[in-house]
Amino acid sequence: MSDFLLDLRDVKQRDPASAVVSLRFFPDLSVHRFERGAFALVLTRSDSPELWAPFESEDQRLLVALAGRVAWDGPQWETAQRMPERGGLACKAIARLYEEGGEDALTRLNGNFALLLHDAPAGKLFLCTDRWGMLPCFRHESGRVYASHPDALASATGEHNDWDAVSQTEFVMCGRVSAPHTYYRRIKALPPARILTMDLADLSKPAGERVYFQARFEPDRKASIEELAEALGQTFRRAVARRTYPFLGRTAVALSGGLDSRALLSWCSDVDPCVAFCAVDHENQESTIARQVSESLGVPFVLLQRSADFYGENAELGVRISGGMGSIANNHFLGFRDWMRHAGIANLLTGCYCDYLFKGLVLDKRISRLTGRQSLGAFRQEHYFRYVPVKSRYAGEVMDRQKALISPVLRADSSDEGRLEIERRRTFPLCYEGDNMQRVVPQRVLPWSLPIADNEILDLYLKIPPAMKLNRRLFCLMMQKACPASLLRIPDANTGTRIGATTVELAARRLQRAVARRWPGRRPRSAEGSWPDWFAYIGQSPSIRRLWTRDENGTIDPLRGLVGAEQIRPGVGDYTGADLYLFLRLLTLKIWMDLRAA
Repeated sequence: MSDFLLDLRDVKQRDPASAVVSLRFFPDLSVHRFERGAFALVLTRSDSPELWAPFESEDQRLLVALAGRVAWDGPQWETAQRMPERGGLACKAIARLYEEGGEDALTRLNGNFALLLHDAPAGKLFLCTDRWGMLPCFRHESGRVYASHPDALASATGEHNDWDAVSQTEFVMCGRVSAPHTYYRRIKALPPARILTMDLADLSKPAGERVYFQARFEPDRKASIEELAEALGQTFRRAVARRTYPFLGRTAVALSGGLDSRALLSWCSDVDPCVAFCAVDHENQESTIARQVSESLGVPFVLLQRSADFYGENAELGVRISGGMGSIANNHFLGFRDWMRHAGIANLLTGCYCDYLFKGLVLDKRISRLTGRQSLGAFRQEHYFRYVPVKSRYAGEVMDRQKALISPVLRADSSDEGRLEIERRRTFPLCYEGDNMQRVVPQRVLPWSLPIADNEILDLYLKIPPAMKLNRRLFCLMMQKACPASLLRIPDANTGTRIGATTVELAARRLQRAVARRWPGRRPRSAEGSWPDWFAYIGQSPSIRRLWTRDENGTIDPLRGLVGAEQIRPGVGDYTGADLYLFLRLLTLKIWMDLRAA
């Protein structure tokens, strides 16, 4: 969707033209530049200017610029449509809210966004971050330059070669970098739910910082799982409706054979026009189920064929767009950008983060090897993301960060509140979680609209006890209450059974699958799911081999220094088994280093 760079330094230090180069990843992205005595702002967008472009009052008293998207019910949009001034509807609506309610009105914004608002008569500039930490926002330690992309901020401030080796090692070991750190020592992320206020008359003073929302868990132990499931379905339905009004344009749903995306599709199946799509190497069991889901709801279905070297071909651009703090293995959408543009897709909906928030993906659990049943367990360093130990001088500092993130006292806290707080710290801010390339890339260059980033959903999330998330109980019950019966009869590709299957049915199907996978002549995994067989793919990909073996910029030696010489092996085929995760992280980081050192 968008990116921004805000520069409050002296005019002679600013270089807005370079900011445009850093943030304009495709020539079709629109560029908006504003030069004021106290600041310069560059904003890029990939979506409709009629809806999302900045708004500036005719007398230049008020400027509103939005990165990301906000979501409202109908009345706010209708108010904006009646405003005669030029500018995007969303920013016009925000301007009206600010004129009526001042700074407090900004605390009620809903969605994944960063808002920049200049009130000229008051001599103030506001920068507001969303509650989820989904739209990335970064600040140089000087407090004078801000951006949505850390690499663009580093280039603007001369920090492009001052790397943070601990953060780079942390990515290899843990699959993510812990907030607020970045790959640069002097650049850090802004926290979620903050309003920064810059006094433009005296920029020597640090920006004022207001926390407008704090995530406090209050598990509702009196409510039944049926009541919370009912509330979750209603809340999700409203969140989807806010993002699929007909005037917002054509909606596409990324559809799999699982639960999250089929639920979204059922709630926007009456949106005209709407289309569902599934990306594959070749047709398989999951794509077949996705087609059945789409047909049962009467929604057109498109099967998108990945090229033979899809992930390798899109790796460099994906790392450049994302900033390289998430694995290239999650760069699922970038290669289909042309299809979305030609198909007129104005809203891309995905079921991202349902697993994190409502199915206990990163809760500490015990899992029965026989039945697959989950129960709450003791703290473990390794949860969803594989932990990769390395031997280097930075490994100890990485572990210090992990202990600071989740203290020994919190690790020992087995209360509901303690478990949920660990879950929160592993998940938020959302733009930092380990699968982030799947979300950050669409957020910058595709018309991505995230239903889960809704204030109502966040409020409900804070009330759900952790045990209700296990075994997908809450989510399956929500679907049984909120989705048509025809949809529930179609098997879930993840379990091979109907939605709401009993423990006995799930255990029997689990055993059947385990036996089938050990049987001679069994079907390969690629015949079941839509994701590539990474073990086979990395050995066959010419792009992956080229990216790993090139060293024009001398980045192999820095990698050795980060993780130890024994972890850097000459050939792609030298990484087998569990080392696949190590290789994908090393390759992602190497590509980032190559791009930054060039």
